[in-house]
Amino acid sequence: MQKLIRTTLFSVLFLLFGASVASGQTFDLVADSSDLAPSGESADAQCIDQLSSGTFVFFNSNAGGIYTWDGSDLGVHTTPSALNNNITATTNTIDRCDAIEIDGSGNVYFSFRASDDTDQPNYIYKTEAADPSVNSFKEVDGTLGLSVYNSTLYLASYAFFEDTGNREDGIYSLPTDLSGSPTEVAINPDLSIDGGIDVSSSGVLYGYSNSFAGGNFSQKVVSLDLTVGSPSFGVFAEPYASGSPLTSGGENIEDLNTVTFGGNEYVTVHNQNSTAPNGEEFATIDVVDQSISVLFTGSDLVSNLPVSEYDGAFARALTVNTSGEVTVASGGGGEIYLATVNDAPPLPVEMAGFDAVQNGGAVELRWQTASETNNAGFNIQHKTDRGWTTLGFVESKAQGGTTTQARSYRYTVGRDLDPGTHRFRLEQKDLDGSGSFSGVETVDVGMGSALRLAAPAPNPVRDQATLSFAVKEGAADVTVSVYNTLGQKVTTLYRGTPTAGQSKDLTLRTDGLSSGLYLVRLQANGQTRTQRVTVVK
Repeated sequence: MQKLIRTTLFSVLFLLFGASVASGQTFDLVADSSDLAPSGESADAQCIDQLSSGTFVFFNSNAGGIYTWDGSDLGVHTTPSALNNNITATTNTIDRCDAIEIDGSGNVYFSFRASDDTDQPNYIYKTEAADPSVNSFKEVDGTLGLSVYNSTLYLASYAFFEDTGNREDGIYSLPTDLSGSPTEVAINPDLSIDGGIDVSSSGVLYGYSNSFAGGNFSQKVVSLDLTVGSPSFGVFAEPYASGSPLTSGGENIEDLNTVTFGGNEYVTVHNQNSTAPNGEEFATIDVVDQSISVLFTGSDLVSNLPVSEYDGAFARALTVNTSGEVTVASGGGGEIYLATVNDAPPLPVEMAGFDAVQNGGAVELRWQTASETNNAGFNIQHKTDRGWTTLGFVESKAQGGTTTQARSYRYTVGRDLDPGTHRFRLEQKDLDGSGSFSGVETVDVGMGSALRLAAPAPNPVRDQATLSFAVKEGAADVTVSVYNTLGQKVTTLYRGTPTAGQSKDLTLRTDGLSSGLYLVRLQANGQTRTQRVTVVK
């Protein structure tokens, strides 16, 4: 079965987080297989993306050509014969697509392969969306990801391929006119990026490093800041860490996109794990705190559309526009659909509020529900350096888990919290075991009555972070220093005699610091306070 499915589901995210959006979800089928395949050919879609006009561009691997869909008409952009004539480096038929990208000028970039070739070289193919006669190509083997930023085409090189030459796993660049040879941006032998790449509006490149990767990069979403002079890879998010709503096993993340929506940056991912309890998963990762929220699943699509299954497409099944519309492609062997999903589904629990309040050395979580349906209760989750951990469970106050009356809840986190910034969220659990997440509440736990050292912000930090400290009693010698995990001092931020009882602001600059974990230590009056900060470059 082949389907194209467009969804407007960022409203799900904001409703789950307690924002004011309309409830009630609708799935509308707007095209079928006869609409989305040329006459005499079977429907198929690989590598889909969307022009600013709203028209979709995709590669039909069954037919072997490039096609467009504007919501009512199928357009033939490049016929199979024309595509193969344009890519003159191969005598075999192009029938696989590994990546697609559309730049701000309407140029479309594909990474194509011919499965009959022994070494399956990749051909980067550029064409104008408005004029298919304008095209060019370049052979760059092992290219499984494409993204354009600041008039530069970035490539994810996958050294698993036989003919990648001397290129290691990592990110390379080309001019958008495909001239010259790929230039190394950043490499790492522990990487294995084949889950797509995308560059955010702020210049950070994200990609998924699969299970072939080594070290700390296996099955992680990695990041690379293209705005700095010598960028290096860091772990951005752990999609399968304990407490994550995503299900690990099998193929995992197949595609990844970035989007700025509602003033916030998100990384959207397609978790292509058909063995997950509710089928393949589509989720967002918040760039600020790396919290993960499932938007919808394969089961959600099957339940609301006249289809019998959802099966992820071969490659690049996901695209997102700035209006919050998510488009996904399904593949297998049969029909093709284009459908839209608007607004949010009826929630088992309608959240009315969620707060985290410091109470001495403890934190009190308070939340309210406006209504509940088949609600078992709430897992209380706390984010640490190891990811989200569950602290406890609060049962629903509604008899049988269902009520139309407002209910209030609270949970007190004990007094053994480390000083600093702490993040909490709720995982609402249905009686059938499914669930959804609240938004993330942040609270700054004080450092005691004698000394106070605030958590650096932002954290993780790329260029610089700010922090503050205060000493209740006067002290002649106060120092604030930064140490690495080996206990070696790397810099001193402050040494002197501050005014007692007044907060003093400091700036932590990452010049000369490599990526990793550091400790900021305040020493005064024989006492010490410490905060952790992660440097990502």
